[in-house]
Amino acid sequence: MNTARRPARKPAIRLVGDDDRAATRFNVGESIALEASGLAPAKVHDLNIRIDQKTALDLRLISDRDGNIPATVIWAQLGFDDPASGARYTLVEALERFGGRTIEIVVRQERRKITAAKAVIEKRLTRPLVAVVDAAGRLLNAVDEEGEEPHLLLAGLASSGSVVVTAVARQHDWYVGARLEEALTRTGDPARMEVEIREGDARVTRFPLARDLPPGAYDLIVRPIRYGYEHHLAPLVTRHDIIGSRRITGLVVREDFWRAKPVLGGCVNKIPISGRTVSGAPYFRFTDTFEVGADVWGALDPGIVDPGNVSKMCALYVIPSKSDVQWNADNSLAHLAILGGNAAVPKIKVQAGCINANKVLLWPGASQPGEYDIVADFGNNTPDAASFVSDAQYNTPLDIIDGYFIAGFRVVEDPGTLGDWAQVGQWFYNETTQGIATVVDEAGSYSTPGGFASVNVSVPRKANVFFPADAPGVTSPAQISGVSANYPLIVVIHGNGHNYTSYDFLLQHLARNGFIAASIHINSGMSGLGRANMLFEHLGILKPAFGSKLQNNIGLLGHSRGGEAVIKAARLNQQQGLGHGLNALMALAPTDQYGHETLVAPWATPHFVLYGSRDGDIKGDIYTPGYTTAQTGFALYDRSADASKQMLFVHRASHNGFINYNEDFSGEASTCISVADQQKVMLAYTNAFFRKELSADPRWEGMFSGDWVPPSVSVNGTLVQTQFRRAAASVIDDFQANATWTTSSSGGAVTSTGLPVTPAEGKLRDHPAASGIDPLSPHDSSGMRIRWDNIGDRIDWAIPAGQGNVSAADVLSIRLGQVAGSAINPANAAQNLRIALRDGAGNERAVRVGAFSTLPYPDVRPVSTRTKSALLTVRIPLSAWTIVCAGQPKVDLTNVVSVSLVLSETPAGEVCVDEIEFSA
Repeated sequence: MNTARRPARKPAIRLVGDDDRAATRFNVGESIALEASGLAPAKVHDLNIRIDQKTALDLRLISDRDGNIPATVIWAQLGFDDPASGARYTLVEALERFGGRTIEIVVRQERRKITAAKAVIEKRLTRPLVAVVDAAGRLLNAVDEEGEEPHLLLAGLASSGSVVVTAVARQHDWYVGARLEEALTRTGDPARMEVEIREGDARVTRFPLARDLPPGAYDLIVRPIRYGYEHHLAPLVTRHDIIGSRRITGLVVREDFWRAKPVLGGCVNKIPISGRTVSGAPYFRFTDTFEVGADVWGALDPGIVDPGNVSKMCALYVIPSKSDVQWNADNSLAHLAILGGNAAVPKIKVQAGCINANKVLLWPGASQPGEYDIVADFGNNTPDAASFVSDAQYNTPLDIIDGYFIAGFRVVEDPGTLGDWAQVGQWFYNETTQGIATVVDEAGSYSTPGGFASVNVSVPRKANVFFPADAPGVTSPAQISGVSANYPLIVVIHGNGHNYTSYDFLLQHLARNGFIAASIHINSGMSGLGRANMLFEHLGILKPAFGSKLQNNIGLLGHSRGGEAVIKAARLNQQQGLGHGLNALMALAPTDQYGHETLVAPWATPHFVLYGSRDGDIKGDIYTPGYTTAQTGFALYDRSADASKQMLFVHRASHNGFINYNEDFSGEASTCISVADQQKVMLAYTNAFFRKELSADPRWEGMFSGDWVPPSVSVNGTLVQTQFRRAAASVIDDFQANATWTTSSSGGAVTSTGLPVTPAEGKLRDHPAASGIDPLSPHDSSGMRIRWDNIGDRIDWAIPAGQGNVSAADVLSIRLGQVAGSAINPANAAQNLRIALRDGAGNERAVRVGAFSTLPYPDVRPVSTRTKSALLTVRIPLSAWTIVCAGQPKVDLTNVVSVSLVLSETPAGEVCVDEIEFSA
């Protein structure tokens, strides 16, 4: 592999226990991880694991680019199961069967022994043990919602008395001082219970807490109670805490297995597999996007795989992603040639412990951009490593896939770190050379278009400009890079109280990506019109300065008041015939207070809104007389029409944090994500948007349609919601002018089954705050509010005759979002539902929204009225209704007669819906 580096050390392996220290003796219940160094870089290595000279398990792992195998669990919760047979044992049985025996691990490459290590299993416990078991005391890490009753095993504790057992969010790794995020039960109560213990005892006790938890993965913290000191309430890991396992999840509460499938009743086992290790909590994160050169890991979470797959051998294939047509024609698997082909496929056993026991490196330094799937091929379906044979096919229902309906993962160039030019020139000008302009501005905010008093404002002409260069130290536009004949221009218009120099980091990034990028000065207190007019003043400076090197191909980026000004500028440019090629508009945390500015034909322009859920300035209030909806970027997005539009809503981001600091207007600065993380969003999405629109670079389309998040943003777990709409679509219901909820905007009947209340349809929010169907909606749009309280509930939209041929479309698109403050939605949890299509022959297939998008719980702000019921766009490929899925019929896309929301995934919920349509 071309990214491989030669090893510099002698081959060696070490075995590591739960304390992350190398050891030669291990306790029953402890998880053994292997670390290797000095191996051939980026090569497949075979591991033979023996117990007293008898083979117990064979694995195949790949070394990284430095010739290392990072810590990989080879036997989770040692002794509680037999890696050869899969048999489970109690603690007493495990000590009797394995205590005192020797484990040997031999590493081979191409059948040649490279290195080996040995360890001994202790005959008795020398450290505390905590595990979830069945009534007999056999391991039961994963608990089904309706399965056998869980119990808790506590053994080897060093004291007697009361302990509190707390379920916390899974973290995959722990250390003293790590922050604890206490889980909540289904009723919203703290997930903890008290247990009495005696020193040295091994006690199995009922564990009803496990039944009270919603589906998910949890670690268990056992902490002695010292009444009067209340240390058991400390939110950090202490040295007195006993943790179920440092590497293995203590408890997985499974969702109903069949309900979790992408197609209701279908046999496709699609789960996330690709991911990356991260330096902080949660230490491993599923992700579907990797930057070129990054390591791609894979992990099988035993909490979500088919229970029948646990303890079975499998081969992990990385293959080019296939379309529905390709899968329908051929289910064979071809492991990437760059990874050695089918002869070098990694092989593991799916262990019961947790995801860390099934986490392996799949592609060191992924070097080929593209879309890929990962398939766990269970072949001849055996737990015996010696007899396991992969059949190199994807067969349902046995095998598992990360992909199929959409790509499992992507390898991409990251627009947040990408740069085609190593050198950047800079040119700063000010009023000394360019003078002072007098421009017309609005005297203040107003609601009626044109209904303002004008004022004249004198503004110094000054700006910072950056551009591609071929050498360091360039300071003149005449020295711009000669690599390209000419370059697009991007101009930044800042907000009130901001400084035009604060955007230099962004301008430099844009210059490295082939743009001339300028940020212009605006006086404090100016409104939207004055900002737009100052833009035109600066275009009169920039165009002649760069001459033929500057394309009449311009993007505008406005912040706060500047975000509204860029829309105003597009209108004025068209109405006044100014001739500027304004081809892309970006609004960062924009205001909406200067005459209901609306981006429509003939000045419609591709538009992108970026806004944070913890904006301390543009909070979501209605403060200008005449406005009836929250004055934020949501309203600007909703009113835009006749051109493509996109919006990114970033959870826990602020108004200024994308640029330089988290403002504290509402006492929320400490609750926001870091400025560094917000700047990563800014760099990636700004560059991608302007490259997409000004440079006709289609690579970035999926970032805005919600298909993927760039690695520089996703690596830290930043949560984003996307809205996206193309101008041309076949609309089933846009809810804008319906006389009644029972008739859609396309003229079809709308009916419901089982809903506890009649769906409400109308303006999502309509001032005063008590009006509208959702007082916490930030949207300037109409929609429908739906509540359900039974998994049999549904609502159906009939498609009128002559409109049912949707085969030319690519996706079904719908805007959905949880209703903020609704007591019926599960607390702090994502919501889920299915969308069904039915054809004229009665074939119906219900596809799970959660397989393609996440409907997150609203970000709850300290001032509750500023929490937002934000919609996001869910786009499901129409191939999801036509691809082979055993047990379910295909839907004829030339004759679709209905679209339905099937509310089968959670017992209750409340959402708002808008824009149901078939689209490109």
